[in-house]
Amino acid sequence: MGFLATSRRVDESYNEMLVGRELSGGRFAALLAVSETPGITPAHLARELDVKRSTVTGLIGGLVKRGLVVRGSDEADRRV
Repeated sequence: MGFLATSRRVDESYNEMLVGRELSGGRFAALLAVSETPGITPAHLARELDVKRSTVTGLIGGLVKRGLVVRGSDEADRRV
């Protein structure tokens, strides 16, 4: 099997996996980043994903609603 055919099969499998779990590529990338760096801040996650913080807020909000991630608070952050 040639490289392009293999690439297409990998891409199709990846997309099927995401659709089967009702995930977008962005949400999946966010899940990977959170799993690699537990406690990651939204600002750091935005830098990792190369998106705006407002985008991360929406991504994380959707993942929280689905029970895939849990929001926590930073004890060092004194904002209420």
